[in-house]
Parts: sequence; structure tokens; C-alpha cells
Amino acid sequence: TTSYADDAALISTFMNQYYLKAVFIPDEILVSILPDDVKTLIHVLCEKKGKKVVVRSPQKGEKKQLLTFAANNAKSQFNQKIKKEYEVTHLLKSLQEQLALGHLPNWIECYDVSNIQGAQATGVMVVFINGKPYKNLYRKFKIKIAGKPNDIAMLKETLERRFAHPEWQYPELILIDGGIAQLNIGIKVKN
Repeated sequence: TTSYADDAALISTFMNQYYLKAVFIPDEILVSILPDDVKTLIHVLCEKKGKKVVVRSPQKGEKKQLLTFAANNAKSQFNQKIKKEYEVTHLLKSLQEQLALGHLPNWIECYDVSNIQGAQATGVMVVFINGKPYKNLYRKFKIKIAGKPNDIAMLKETLERRFAHPEWQYPELILIDGGIAQLNIGIKVKN
């Protein structure tokens, strides 16, 4: 539990960090507790906005209800985030146990290859960090080998091209779509 002074200091810190960098500053800001430096904050916000800004702590009425609603919404969102993070950690721990890994697989890469009737052969790498997809790290490899479609050869090329980048983070777990042949090629390329 926190004290009134701690809450007031937290609000002051938030307002300084958020509103001084914000592009938009509202005409009125509602807070649960007025920070000790509220006059200084108002002065700075008014200068930045170029017009009057009001900071108040409503004690009753519609604005108090609005503030209560916002606080309840923030608590709900925070609890949902914590629950989701717990679930992801639980799933990663379960994966660690099932696969007898020495540590949590925080960096997971998934691979698949495809083609459209023998043309447009592509290998795909999907990355998950701490259970979350990181689309900016996804990679698509246009397969260069010619000839008849060969999933094993296409996967081999995809993995070789991926691991030709030592500057890329090394995965803690690699998932490959396929069967024993795909698994064996993955082991061979990795080693």
C-alpha cells in the first residue's frame, strides 16, 4: 500500500514524463490526487499548449465518476495484461518441461516451406520472443534451387541461409513443419 505523498509524487512524475512529451495536451486533466507541484505543472503545460490548462481532482459528481471509471478500466487492463503474461510464462514452462529443456525457450523460431505447383518456392521464418510474435523479425526466403519441388532441399536452403547470419539472435528452440526427414535436415544444418 502507498501513502498519499507517494501517490502524489507518482502522479507528478507521470504528468512530467507523459505530457511534456505529448503532442496533444487537453484543456482539462483529471487526477485522483493533486501533486504538490501542481502549480508548476500547470504553468509548464499552459506554456507548452499556448493556452490555459486546468488540472483538478474532482471529489464528487460526473467528473469524479469519470475518474473512477478510468481508474477501474486501467486496473482491469493491467490485470488482463498480468494474467496473459502469467499464461504465456506458464505455457513456456510447460514447453520447457515437455521438451526437457535446460531453460525457458524465450526465443523460438518456426520454419516452413511452400510452393505453388512447383513455382514461387519460399521458406518462411517466424519468431516468437517470450511467447509473443515479433513480425519485424519474420523472414521470407525466396528459394534459389531449381528443379522439381523438394521440401527437404527447400528447408535445407532456408535454414542454411538463416544460419549464415551470425549477427542474428540464436534461437533457443526451433520448430520445423514436417516429419522425421525435416527434423533430420534441421539437425544436420544446425550442427
